[in-house]
Amino acid sequence: MQLFSLLLTKYKYIGGLAWFSEAYNTLSPILYSILAIVGTSGAIYAIVLGVNLAKSENDEKRKAAIARLRNTIIGVCVLLILVLFINLGLEEILHVAFPDEVVTPDKTTESAKTIINTILSFKL
Repeated sequence: MQLFSLLLTKYKYIGGLAWFSEAYNTLSPILYSILAIVGTSGAIYAIVLGVNLAKSENDEKRKAAIARLRNTIIGVCVLLILVLFINLGLEEILHVAFPDEVVTPDKTTESAKTIINTILSFKL
């Protein structure tokens, strides 16, 4: 898991987003825990709903059980996709939105030099 987290943090955060590196390192394991809990509980609840569908005696109860099962499967899939999207795609989104503050490690020194030169060249 630690190796996977290191692979995900391929960007360096400078400037106004420097705090995000620490927050992302904390948030990533929490999101994977949520992913496991939602997936497991969704699978268990879908099994329970499947049993209720098999036990249903009349057509009305069967239709209600099918609707609940379908809604549960859709909800769990959407939650799993969103958690994975946030965990895997957030750095890419931030890199596109803030190209000067979210940089690859090899560009960090260039950006830092640019910022330092800008600050040093500022005259009152």
